[in-house]
Amino acid sequence: MFYKGALSKINKGGFWNMLVIDGVVGAGKTTLMKILKEEGFVPFEEPVYNNPILEKFYYDRHRYSFPLQIFFLNKRFKHIKDASKVENAVMDRSIYGDVIFAKMLMESGEMSPEEFELYIELFENMIEHCHPPKLMVYLEISVDEAIRRINLRGRSYEKIVEREYWER
Repeated sequence: MFYKGALSKINKGGFWNMLVIDGVVGAGKTTLMKILKEEGFVPFEEPVYNNPILEKFYYDRHRYSFPLQIFFLNKRFKHIKDASKVENAVMDRSIYGDVIFAKMLMESGEMSPEEFELYIELFENMIEHCHPPKLMVYLEISVDEAIRRINLRGRSYEKIVEREYWER
């Protein structure tokens, strides 16, 4: 697998005292993070607000896949550096799992192989400055439930996405 090589670059000199929550859109990552915040964890929210590319991405994935992944990579790297400096940080997504989305976009033809190679090179340069999190939690739900929650949340740009995208 391509990303095993990229992830092998991670600094293995210990763990950062942080919890990472991951999962598909609508899985409940932000809800769990809010619960953990009430228990004293310091939240680092996924950069979906004030993101100038996210909505454009859902309307034109071929055009905006690469810039969106670079935006997220940059923001997640900053978040992980900041989170590493506090006790009991909890992150709503992180640099560790995002490489899977980039791979999915490349495999679907929505990101070119050349863009993906550049993304991986940047990822590897960043990840060697990161330690693994103390714990990563992956929330899993069915595609039907994810779509139901997406519709309830009401973000128009998520609601227009075809089911096959969420299945991937």
